[in-house]
Amino acid sequence: MKNKIIERIFKYEGRRISVFSETLRDQEGNESFYDVIYHPNACVVIAINSQDKILFVSQFRMGAKEFLLELPAGVVEDGESFSDCAKRELQEETGYFANHVEKLSSFYSTPGFCNELLHLYLAKDLSFSPKKAEDTEKISLIPMTLDEALENIDKNFIVDAKTICGIYRYKHFLTLSQSRGS
Repeated sequence: MKNKIIERIFKYEGRRISVFSETLRDQEGNESFYDVIYHPNACVVIAINSQDKILFVSQFRMGAKEFLLELPAGVVEDGESFSDCAKRELQEETGYFANHVEKLSSFYSTPGFCNELLHLYLAKDLSFSPKKAEDTEKISLIPMTLDEALENIDKNFIVDAKTICGIYRYKHFLTLSQSRGS
């Protein structure tokens, strides 16, 4: 017998989220209670420009009540592939179109209370092609090297979890690529 949700009570429907209280019965028959946020999957993009710099964005985040330095990211729209989402979000947030994207990994943002799965993409061969979404006019573009990004993580200037995870996953990807001679 697997863990099984035995009761799900709807609590709230927002623009992008749904909240449920759920009762889980584990394999031993014990019951636990959880509040779970259901959120659409999203993509995170590590975009490398022609100067080998990573494109970051600075934008206001209501949960943190401040501007955060982040990798471009956004929700996958209905019927949209993950790679198309990565390209669209990059173009909307930075003004650059990626002619090549490659999936590096996937990871959960906050699995203790949310089902959001993030898909990390590497974007290369960028061309300037502005296409801004209506809610991104206050986003600033900030290119930096991988070493600068790691230093900004160490100094707590980058505190966004998806960005920290993405940067370290990219660093590991580069290490593997170099060891394989790619």
